[in-house]
Amino acid sequence: MNDNILKPFNINNAQELFELTNKNRVYLKRTLPWLDNIQTIDDTLDFINACIQADNDGNQMPV
Repeated sequence: MNDNILKPFNINNAQELFELTNKNRVYLKRTLPWLDNIQTIDDTLDFINACIQADNDGNQMPV
C-alpha cells in the first residue's frame, strides 16, 4: 500500500504540477502529445482552469 492520493486539479497545485511535468517531460511526451503546449506555469494554470470548467459543466477533463 502507498500514500498516493488522486485529487481533482486545483490552481494551488499549479507550480508543483508544472515542475513535475517539466522534470518528466521526455518520459511523459511518449503518451501525452499535448505536452508541447505546456511550456510555462501560465500554460499549466490554463490547463487546470479548463479542467475545472469542464468538471463544473459536467464534462470530462480536456486532454
